[in-house]
Amino acid sequence: SRIRRLWLDPSPRPLPEALHALVNADGIVVGPGSLYTSVMPNLLISDIRDAVAAAPGVRVYVCNVATQPGETGSYTAAEHLAALFPHVGDGLIDYALLNGNRTARRPEGWLGEPVEVDERHLEELPVTVIEAVAGSYPARSTSHHGRDVAPSPVVASRVRVATAHDPSTS
Repeated sequence: SRIRRLWLDPSPRPLPEALHALVNADGIVVGPGSLYTSVMPNLLISDIRDAVAAAPGVRVYVCNVATQPGETGSYTAAEHLAALFPHVGDGLIDYALLNGNRTARRPEGWLGEPVEVDERHLEELPVTVIEAVAGSYPARSTSHHGRDVAPSPVVASRVRVATAHDPSTS
């Protein structure tokens, strides 16, 4: 079954230096990472979330390229965002960066599946979608969390506005 709610108890207090850096950032990138155990917990801290919201720069969520069994097992890109927004609010993320490469080679033994870019559902969300085409994983990879397993650089990209939402007018 899917995770329905996530919270922190007690909520930690961030360092003032971290809050200062966020509030003054030209841009903030959230993710990639485990949605429920890496990305969301940081944004559940109200001071962090408020600092991200107050930042003058753009805020980009980078969706994982693959699902994670036991956490986001069958999630599409829209479902990743739909899980995030109720916990952090609709206006916190301006852009979502998604992997549009459906042919990337997967490491042997990897149980995750590529995250589907479900355009119809993404159009319903208050975020601008940037779909990039990333390269394949290195041949030596056996785990998608290893240090030497980062995907090769983005080799081509195309920008597709998924909604009429324009962060510059918010």
